Amino acid sequence: MATKRRVTCVNHDRDGDVTHIGNKTEWGIVDKQTAIAQIESGTYHYYVCQPGTNPTAIEVVSGPTGKYLRTVADGQKANNLDNLSEC
Repeated sequence: MATKRRVTCVNHDRDGDVTHIGNKTEWGIVDKQTAIAQIESGTYHYYVCQPGTNPTAIEVVSGPTGKYLRTVADGQKANNLDNLSEC
């Protein structure tokens, strides 16, 4: 079973795409490619949980330019990766 890791910060490139996710106080920062491999292998289950919201899983999605990370839509903007602070 995958170990759960709460994500509290992200880094973006100039286009606004997520390049890293992290939690500096609990486990550090990993790049997007590592996080994708860990999710797909079942090693880690990454999620976002902001105050006043429910935990929201981070999933791997295949897009026109390759795989990327996003949170599962739940109608709560605070749980979106783009709304987290920079690492």
